[in-house]
Amino acid sequence: MKLLQTIHEYQQTKPTQPAFVSQHASITYDELWHLSDQMAGAIDAVAAGSEPVIVYGHMEPEMLISFLGSVKSGRPYIPVDISIPVERIVSIIESSKASLLICANEQNVLDVEEHIEVKSAASLF
Repeated sequence: MKLLQTIHEYQQTKPTQPAFVSQHASITYDELWHLSDQMAGAIDAVAAGSEPVIVYGHMEPEMLISFLGSVKSGRPYIPVDISIPVERIVSIIESSKASLLICANEQNVLDVEEHIEVKSAASLF
């Protein structure tokens, strides 16, 4: 996949360059690559089959780590912003048949465990 190749090239040639910067956090290409490897392994350990993974959050580096980890594990991801109502998220869970919901920020954990397995990103890497 071209995206993974490009990120890996940056990780090899510019490991200390920022891959993601926000008001509250930043992450280098090296950190992104290694943390997304760990995330991929954790997703493989907890998610069933090749069903999609829902990534819930709002512009945290953990979202990017989760996106890449999902792709590295061979699963599609569905980004879901914290502004989306819980009822709509439940509908997304049911229609997508996702097997795992990753919360990028531990403060924004959803109460949807009756529909899907929920893990914080921090607990997966």
